[in-house]
Amino acid sequence: MKQLDFRNAREVISIRGREIPVDSTTATAEEIRNIGGIKSGRQIVIQTQNGMQALKEGVRYTLPPKAKFKDVPAVRKAANYSEYDYTYGEQVREDWCNQVIIQQIKDLEEHFTHEEIFVDDCTNPIKIILPNFKLPEATRKLNPGIRTVPLMLVLPDQYPFLPPVGFYIPEEIKAGAHSGFSSGYHGAYSDRMLMEDIKFRWYCSSIVAETWEPARFRFVEDWRKGDNLWNVVTLVSEVLSDFSDD
Repeated sequence: MKQLDFRNAREVISIRGREIPVDSTTATAEEIRNIGGIKSGRQIVIQTQNGMQALKEGVRYTLPPKAKFKDVPAVRKAANYSEYDYTYGEQVREDWCNQVIIQQIKDLEEHFTHEEIFVDDCTNPIKIILPNFKLPEATRKLNPGIRTVPLMLVLPDQYPFLPPVGFYIPEEIKAGAHSGFSSGYHGAYSDRMLMEDIKFRWYCSSIVAETWEPARFRFVEDWRKGDNLWNVVTLVSEVLSDFSDD
């Protein structure tokens, strides 16, 4: 198997926004990790005209001209976080951590949802609801006539250092075999609006915690330099697009 080589560059690829010359027209996900200094286990994706495509492990890909790669947290189709000390609402986060969350929510509102996101507590958010999350095509096919649903994320007290465990969608939505169990959660609210009563079901596909890479914080605004709620929402879309491992 030919390794990527820097000595006689014929191609230039971009990894995490950094241009890197390589002497190969093919690459595997592991080779991209190695030359990009990316933590083992992170999912490698390549930017294409049709969006981001995940690279499968052990497969060699032909590099298009000026290929652009990025990495995202890995996802597993079952959640087992017994080795991590997750708590929910048992402690108040440090103020700067909650500022990070609020900034991330506002950024999603401005650039993704284009509408208000509901939270249970604006000073120490635990439950977050995107009221009109667009379902990907695979899930829409299982639910004819339904294009958007409320999506709930439940943030652990340890966020942004640990990711949410799974996600929640209304229990009547069909979404593959790993839909989990009825959560008993009903609705959520902001300081201005009470949502319609909704019963959610937990979807147990989750981010692999050891591949989660939050920013190294010096300032609240540094959240953009690491994994954040954008990654979580993107991965929800990916999970609801692919039921091949159900």
